[in-house]
Amino acid sequence: LGVVLYELLTGVTPLNAETLRSASYTRLLELIQQQRIESPSTRVAHLGVGGHDIAQRMGIDAQALSRRLRGELDWIVMKALDADREGRYRSPAALADDLRRYSRHEPVHAGPPSTIYRMKKFVRRHRIGVTATSLVVLAVIGGAIGTTVGMVRAKDSAVKAQDAANQATQINQFLTDMLLS
Repeated sequence: LGVVLYELLTGVTPLNAETLRSASYTRLLELIQQQRIESPSTRVAHLGVGGHDIAQRMGIDAQALSRRLRGELDWIVMKALDADREGRYRSPAALADDLRRYSRHEPVHAGPPSTIYRMKKFVRRHRIGVTATSLVVLAVIGGAIGTTVGMVRAKDSAVKAQDAANQATQINQFLTDMLLS
């Protein structure tokens, strides 16, 4: 299934078709175990004219196709093609589940279990709620900053008013003392 998915996404098989046809069965097994398979996004980028033809059939340009394949689709395909049996999906249902998760913008199991990746997927799925929450948080922060600035200004004004009152009292006292003398 991994080979079929690879061919659907890139238009070519993971290993060179001519080499596979001419190789003996034992050589074929060696190639499958030892040859490093390029990720679908890398393969499309290196196909040249063939990559442009494949992308054109999909209705996009080759660079856009390579970008679309980069990341999760690469992870899914490469997990399905892993040479180690333990590294591959345990069943076709597990592969289908990951493809379903990809189409719903949920974290795929083939990807790295990072918190940032999961947060990005959460934000992608819940754009409106995250945007609304962000706006509320920004409004609260803006309100807190505005209130703090207002309090600091009010305190400065109170200090200036107190200084002016003290100065007026001192002038009044000076004038009173002068007139009395």
